[in-house]
Amino acid sequence: MESIEEVALNIKDSEHKLVGKKMRTADFTTMYTKLPHQKVLEAMEVAWGRAVEHKMKESNVQSAMDDWGLGLTPEGSYVFRCMHMDMDDKKQLGVTTKTIFMELMEVLITDNHIWNGEELKRQVVGIPMGSPVSPHLANLFRYIVEAKFVESLVASGKLREAKACEHTFAYIDDLCTFEGPLPTEEHYGIPMTADK
Repeated sequence: MESIEEVALNIKDSEHKLVGKKMRTADFTTMYTKLPHQKVLEAMEVAWGRAVEHKMKESNVQSAMDDWGLGLTPEGSYVFRCMHMDMDDKKQLGVTTKTIFMELMEVLITDNHIWNGEELKRQVVGIPMGSPVSPHLANLFRYIVEAKFVESLVASGKLREAKACEHTFAYIDDLCTFEGPLPTEEHYGIPMTADK
C-alpha cells in the first residue's frame, strides 16, 4: 500500500471481517539498509512478469513477455501494453521495454553513493533512505516475497492459512495480520521482529 492512510482505510473497510480476531504485528528492524541488491532486482523482474501476465489476461492478448512495455501518453500517464498493438496510435509516445526497465532498476538500486566525511562511498547493500522511490521498491520487494509465501501455502495444501493472509496489511517495513500467518525472516532474507 502506498500510505499509512491507505492501510488504515483498508483495515476499516474490513472491520466486519476482523471482529474477534487477534492482531499480530511484525517490523523489519533495518529494511532499507539491509535489502540485498540482487534480491530487489529479482523482485523487480518477477513483478514485471506478473504485470505482463495480468495484462495479458485482462486484455485477452497472447504474446511474448518481451512484447510488453510501458508507454507514456501525451497527458503524462503511463500505460502498460503490448507494443505490437495499435502501433499507429499516436497517443503512445515512448516505450520502456523490460530490458530498459531492468537496466534502469539496476542503476537506481546499485549505483548509490554516500559522502562519509571526505570519502565518497558506494552503497553495496540496501536502498537509499530518503529517496522518493525507495518506499515503492521496498513495497514491491515485500509484495513478491509475500505472494510467493501465499503460493507456497496453497501448493502445500494449507488453503485455510493462505485464505487467512487476506487479513494481512502492510506498509513499507511494518506488517499487521489478523490471525493470518506471516512470512519469516528467512523468507525475506532481512532481519525482522514479530509478535508471538
